[in-house]
Amino acid sequence: MMQIAIASPDLEAFVRQSVTSGSYGTPEDVIAAGLAMLQHAGTADMSPGELAELRAAIAVGTEQLDCGQTSDWNAQSMKDRISKAFGSGKAG
Repeated sequence: MMQIAIASPDLEAFVRQSVTSGSYGTPEDVIAAGLAMLQHAGTADMSPGELAELRAAIAVGTEQLDCGQTSDWNAQSMKDRISKAFGSGKAG
């Protein structure tokens, strides 16, 4: 068993709030969830479920292409749509 001290008051408050709010049952659950996210983010491999979901989306797109269900677009219009949806990302 490993014991870990949280030196940051802000992080400790976050852990306490996560338990108090009922989002997690114990401080250990909060830390385990955070570590699981880090572990998942650090791997390039997809889970079998994620891979199946991606394959299904590709199959739908391929079927749409085969049926002629396409639309015209260009790089600038795609950039404009992304900027509109997520913000320009530019300060100022």
